[in-house]
Amino acid sequence: MGTNDELTVAVPGAGVDVRGDGSEASLRRRREALLPWALCFLALRALVPYAGHWPPMLVRPAAIILFMLLSFWGPRLAAPIALPPRLRAALLPLLAGLSLLTAYAQTGADSAPAAALLSGYSDLFLIAAAVLLGQVLAGIFREPSILVPVAVVAAGVDYWGVNYGTTHEVLKKAPDVVSKLSVQVPLPGLMDVPLGIGFGDFVFFTVFLACAVRFGLRERLTFWLGFLFLLGGMAVVVAADLNVPALVPMAVAFLLANVGRFRFQRSEAVAMGYAALIIAALIGLVVVLRHG
Repeated sequence: MGTNDELTVAVPGAGVDVRGDGSEASLRRRREALLPWALCFLALRALVPYAGHWPPMLVRPAAIILFMLLSFWGPRLAAPIALPPRLRAALLPLLAGLSLLTAYAQTGADSAPAAALLSGYSDLFLIAAAVLLGQVLAGIFREPSILVPVAVVAAGVDYWGVNYGTTHEVLKKAPDVVSKLSVQVPLPGLMDVPLGIGFGDFVFFTVFLACAVRFGLRERLTFWLGFLFLLGGMAVVVAADLNVPALVPMAVAFLLANVGRFRFQRSEAVAMGYAALIIAALIGLVVVLRHG
C-alpha cells in the first residue's frame, strides 16, 4: 500500500513467465505428453465401470479421484499450447460435432464395451473442444488483474445458474442435454450414475491455467488447489446428492493460489469490493425470497 493512490498486491515479475512453464522446452514436453494422456484417459474411461467386483467403498472413491485428476490433467498440458487461429477455428466445431456424434452413437451401441469406448471418445472430444474455447477466451486478457473480477463474476453467475437459472431448469427438464455436455465420471459397477463435469468447467479451468502460464502466476499451485477444491465439490455431489457450481471452488482456488500476484489501483479495488457485495446481496435476496 502506497501513497500514490495505488494498492499493490503484486510481486516483481508479475506478468512474466518467471517459472519457465511457457518455455519452448516445457511446451514441447507438454505436446509430447498429450497423446499418452489421451490413451490413458480412454483406457480408464472404458475399463473403470467394469471393476465392480472390487470393494465399492475403496474403489469408487479411488476411481473418482483418479478420473478427475486425469480429466483435468489434459487441459493443464494443453492450456498454454498455442495453435494458429485458423486451425483452432476449424478444430473447435469439428471436435464439438464429433463429441455429439459419438454421444448419440453410444446409445445405439450393441455391447457394453462398445458403449463405454464411444462414451470415452465423446468425453475426450468434449474436453479438447473446451480447451480450444478456453484458449480463445484466455487470449482476450491483456493483464492478470482483470482475471480477479472475471473469476468473481463467473463464480456468481455459475452459482445462480446451477441453483436458480438456466442450468437449474435444464437439469430438471432436459437432463439428457446436460449429460451430453458433460464428461461422465465412471464408477465401478454403476454404469448409469449421472455424475459429470460440465463443459464450461473445463473451459474456465483452461482459461485460468493458460493465463497463469502467460502472466507468470502460480500455475502449479493453481492446478493442484483447483483440483482439490473441485474434488471436494464432487464429494458433496456424491454424499449429499446436490448440484455443485464448479466455478465457485475453481475461482476461489485460482484467487487463493495467486494472492500477491495482482496489482490494482485503489479505486479498482474498492469498485470490485462493492461489486462483490452487490452480487452476494442479490444471491442472498433470491435465496431468502425462494426459501424464506
